[in-house]
Order: sequence, then C-alpha cells, then structure tokens
Amino acid sequence: MRAEKHVFATVALSLCLMMSALPSDAWVNGTGKVSISRSVVNWNDAFEYYNTLSGDGHLEIGSIPPTYFDSSNSSYGVKSNAIRMTYSGNVPLVGSKRIESTSLSNGTKASIRESFSANQMVSEQTHPFGSKGSRGVGTNTKISFNGTYETSSSLHQTFYKDVNSRQKYTGNFDIDKEVSFVEPEHQKPSLSLDVSPSNSWVGVGTTFTRHYNVANTGQVPIDDIWLIDSLLGPITLKNSHLEPGEVAIVEADYTITEKDVRIHQSMNDTIQVFGSDSQGNLVVASVKASLNLIFSSCLNLTVVPYQNNDTFDNSEIYLYSIENCGDLTVFDLNLTDPMVVNLNVVDSVLLPGERLNLTANRAIFDGELPGELYTKAFVLGIDSMGKEVADVAEV
Repeated sequence: MRAEKHVFATVALSLCLMMSALPSDAWVNGTGKVSISRSVVNWNDAFEYYNTLSGDGHLEIGSIPPTYFDSSNSSYGVKSNAIRMTYSGNVPLVGSKRIESTSLSNGTKASIRESFSANQMVSEQTHPFGSKGSRGVGTNTKISFNGTYETSSSLHQTFYKDVNSRQKYTGNFDIDKEVSFVEPEHQKPSLSLDVSPSNSWVGVGTTFTRHYNVANTGQVPIDDIWLIDSLLGPITLKNSHLEPGEVAIVEADYTITEKDVRIHQSMNDTIQVFGSDSQGNLVVASVKASLNLIFSSCLNLTVVPYQNNDTFDNSEIYLYSIENCGDLTVFDLNLTDPMVVNLNVVDSVLLPGERLNLTANRAIFDGELPGELYTKAFVLGIDSMGKEVADVAEV
C-alpha cells in the first residue's frame, strides 16, 4: 500500500519560480532519453534562473492554456500560465532549478533551489504573473511522485529580516506547494501628512497657528524625518524617527504682514514631509493649504477749527488730522483745502495706524462774517498695492 503524505508550504520572497524548462506553448510526448536545460538572466529585475531535466523513460510535458488563478492565501489573482508533466521509467527523471536574486530592493538578496529524482511523477505548475498590490510573480505546484524531492530557500533583507527554509522528502508523496517571490507594498516606507486648517481667512497683522500631523503608515521604521512649509519654512519635529503606526504632532505660528499682501493676496502653500527607511528608500508626503488674506486701505481726515482771539488777524486756525486706518502703507499723501493756501503735505508717507497732525490759518474774507465759516478739505494717497485711497472732511 502506498504511503501518502500531503505537504503544504508557502515561501514569500520576491520574484517568480518558473517551473518549466520548456519554451511556452510547447508540447512533448514520447519515450526515450530526455535532456532539457534552460537559463534566464534578467538584468532589469536582477535575477538569474537555471533549470535542467534528464532521464530515460516515457515523458509528457507541455504548457496548458492560461487560466485564472485566485486563492485567498495567495498574493496573486491574475491570468497565469501552467505546465503539466508526467514521467515513468526505470531510469529516474532528475531535475534541478536555481534562482538567485541579488537586488529585489535595496539590500535584499533571495535564493531558491529545487531538485528531484523520481521514477514516477505527475506534476502541474501554475505561474501567476502580477499581483494584488505587490510587485512580483510566483508559482503554484502540485506533485505526486515516487522518489526524492528537495527544496531550499533563503531571504536576506539588511537590518530587517533573514529567512531560511529547507525541505526533503523521499518515498511516495503528494505535494501541494505555493512559492511566491513577493515584495509587498506594505513593506515600503509610507508617510501621511495632515495639515489644519486647510483653508482659512486671516487679516494682516493677525497671528495664526498651523497644526501638522505626520504618521508612519507603512510597516517599516522611518528615520531622518523633516517637514517644510512653503510659507513658514522648515518646521522642527520633536522626533525625527517614527516606528510603524507612530504619529508626530507639531504646530507653528505665523503673523501675516503687509509684505505677504504685496506678494500674494491668496496663498496656496505646499507642505511636504520627507524621510527614509533603513534601506535608504526615500518617502515623501505632500499636501496643500490655502490662506486668504483680509486687508483694507483707509484714510480718515478730520478738520477742527479754533477761533483766533486776535480780531485784527482776519483768520481762523484749523487743525488737520490724517490717520491711516487701514492695513497698508499709504504713500504720496496730498492734502488740499480751497480756503487755505499753505498746506505743506506733499509726498508724505503714513504706516498703518500712524497719524499726521498739522495746523494752518484759514483766511476770513469780506462778507463771511458775521456767520459760520465753511471749508471742505481733501486728502489723497496711493497704498502699497498701487490703488488710490482718499477721504474728505467738511466743517
């Protein structure tokens, strides 16, 4: 009676184990001596593949039309190629395979070897290409044989992990095995960045606070994390190292100035965070934050008359006061009063909140007295945005 064992093994590394030594879409059926070999060197994906078969017996081997391979335990769910092989003979069928990968990602080295010697063998192997959110390909193998089957594999990722596996079976066995060389996306460094408020209205002279949340959303530690805001400049984080799942929270203040208004009335700032994992892989996250500036231009002119006690002077003293009641500097101030000839306010400058006071004598003309005196004064200037600003006062 045949001793039957079922072995299920999964090795997650990072490329494809191509089972067949045959070209695709080929079929062989016959009895006699067998000698097949195939080698592949793929510089783009940085792996080498070697496969040999030899024996003397009855052999059927060929490709099966692509099927859809899907398994809840697999990283793959895409169309695949399959190879079916049967062998029987007094001379064992001897086969070996070897894959060496030197750079699946920075600092990674993977290796897998398979060998067998069997007088009877039935095997079917599927090669799914592509992945569900991962880079790589793989193989799914079912083998029934009488003989010896051996496999070994190893994976080394610098500063991260070392995996070694070896299996050997001699006798009558059924083996159902999935070998997938995968570099999952979740093992790549990943950062998320959240900034609040993302859209705000701020007045000139107002100090606002921006809040930053930096999270390690990947599965590997991230070092040398630094944050920069196109408006506020570099933002210092308390911790430049984040383990998976950790969050760094920081806030920064900024006061809106007249210079900000002159440069741009509305700001769409870019905030970026940078970091790298132990393999030197750079990770960047970026968000936008809008800042709408609130500002106004304003001049306030007042005129106050003072009665001259000198009845022989035939004049009245007026006190003029010009206040910059807006957010922007006003240039080229010019004050005029049709009843006053010597107003010396030309090309003056007023900063926001500043006030200019001056006095002048208003002449009294024949026929104005007795009665109330009347005057109407005008002030005109140009703000820092190049727009006119004016006011009028009557007394």
